[in-house]
Amino acid sequence: MKKILIWVLLAVMLFCSLISVFAADFKYGDITCDGSVNSKDAVLLAQYLAQWKVNISEEGLAAADVRKDGVINSKDAVLLAQYLARWNVQLGDGSTPSTKPDTGEAGTGDIEVPADDIIY
Repeated sequence: MKKILIWVLLAVMLFCSLISVFAADFKYGDITCDGSVNSKDAVLLAQYLAQWKVNISEEGLAAADVRKDGVINSKDAVLLAQYLARWNVQLGDGSTPSTKPDTGEAGTGDIEVPADDIIY
């Protein structure tokens, strides 16, 4: 009886350690798994949602669920776009993966629109 109990406990410990290894070693929104959340991730998500044949790893699919509701859909794409547009939103479990998205460019990201181009 003791041997069975020991084997069961060892199996449970192994299972728990495997879950922790595969669980959360990704950044929400980093669908390409390149270490940064940027427009490449938004494009890949849009292609996935349009049912293009794209290769996304299991880690990338987990990172694509930025609303953390268990479903990857257009709501995730909208939230990711808002994050990249620097709206005051958070991805995943509420922890912002970085203070600002990686735009890959220098500068502030501000866009100047001439007053003559604004339609009221």
